[in-house]
Order: sequence, then structure tokens, then C-alpha cells
Amino acid sequence: NLAANGADNVQLIEAAATNRDGRVSLHLTESSDSHGLYDHPNTATQSVVEVRACRVDSAVDGELGFFKIDTEGSELDVLEGMTNILQRSPRACGSRRS
Repeated sequence: NLAANGADNVQLIEAAATNRDGRVSLHLTESSDSHGLYDHPNTATQSVVEVRACRVDSAVDGELGFFKIDTEGSELDVLEGMTNILQRSPRACGSRRS
């Protein structure tokens, strides 16, 4: 989708954004829009896999112009992991979905 839309100013990082670097358990449900780092309140966990995790502060240099967080309940964890970059980006605009 990035190439198809000409998005050459996007950095793709294959990791779960959270408040620590390392590995975390990703809870997989019947529906891909309900996977998350915590049990989903409306959909049962079908399996759990270990995935790479990182703080946004550890993965991204520079400033942010825009960010979107949709993490099925771990939005605050993501924000805790990006405090430094938010301080460097006083005009950043963000959106979250919960």
C-alpha cells in the first residue's frame, strides 16, 4: 500500500509499538482487527505469539508531523514509549482509536 500510494516519507518498522524494547506476547483473535497485547474484552484469544517490541523513541529519529495509534487497548503503553519524540515534535498531530 505504501508504494501504491507513493508514500515515500513513511518508515515501516516490523515491531509492536509499546513502552519497552524486547519481545511481547501478541494475542490473536478470530478477527484481525482485534489482535492486541492484551486479551480483547469482546473476542476470545485463539493463540498467543511472541513478537518484537520497541519504543517509538528507540526506533524513530527526528520529529513527527503526524501519528495514529490504534492498538486495541495499549494506546497508553505506546504513548509512554514515545515521550522523547513528542517533546522533540511540539507541532505533532496525533489520533487514536480505542
